[in-house]
Amino acid sequence: MHPCLPDEPHGPSKVISELQADTILRLSPRSRDLWGYVEEDSAAEAFLIAIGGEDGRWSGHEAFFITAPDILFDEDTNDLKQQYWPNVPIRDGKDVRGRAGLFDCGKAERLLGWVRKDGL
Repeated sequence: MHPCLPDEPHGPSKVISELQADTILRLSPRSRDLWGYVEEDSAAEAFLIAIGGEDGRWSGHEAFFITAPDILFDEDTNDLKQQYWPNVPIRDGKDVRGRAGLFDCGKAERLLGWVRKDGL
């Protein structure tokens, strides 16, 4: 593959358009995202809590899952899981019926005190 090194006005716009097209295509198979999503207000709230101070619960950098407790689509989570990820086990005690989300935000709750509020 030849390197992409645009050096005139049309070149960068073409690169950006191709990048956008690739991104849109990646959105189609949402199974790689486990059908998760987060509302902007929820993400912003978690961010503000995190930068507000560590309160001794952690130090340095921490990564958190900040996602909605349900999935993006109006399909049964277990049906989607069986269709796209049949060999991946579900943790004991995790209920994936209905539109239950597959992400565990427990760390965000324990360390940040963040819990997604309904209606955000």
